[in-house]
Amino acid sequence: YSNSYKLSYPDAFWFNIEPTYGCFLADNFVLGVMTPSFLSFSTSATRLSFGFTPFIRKYIKTNCNLKPFIGLAAGYNHSYWKYKKVDIQDYPFDQFNYRLDIGCNYFFTKSASLITTVNYEEYSEVRSFTRSNGFFALKVGVEIYFARIKKDKNVNDQQKE
Repeated sequence: YSNSYKLSYPDAFWFNIEPTYGCFLADNFVLGVMTPSFLSFSTSATRLSFGFTPFIRKYIKTNCNLKPFIGLAAGYNHSYWKYKKVDIQDYPFDQFNYRLDIGCNYFFTKSASLITTVNYEEYSEVRSFTRSNGFFALKVGVEIYFARIKKDKNVNDQQKE
């Protein structure tokens, strides 16, 4: 939800999907990438956007399946406005995005979790470096992680012999 967008297009409907891929590189530390995309409709325009956003996330160590975290992300999005009025030119543009996440995962297996985050996100257009208004978002979803590769000491010892 963006206040500036909502004021300009009060009848807008947004559909957002954000596949997220991550890998635990160390205990409680994840490196990954999000591929955000969304489609927005209003009576005056349609917007299609897709992107590539690497992220890092640090989990707070707990003794249960509930793991709070803080994360940072920065990436690139390409968007395209298609206006329904004939006299307004369609507008493709590229943006950099920056994001701060605070959230919590509930791991129901070692590689899958339910996630809830509150994040603050900002965009700046690549051509003009114009900064758009930032916005807060509440996101809920499911995440799947790739397992961390651990070296088996016994295998290494056997290879030396």
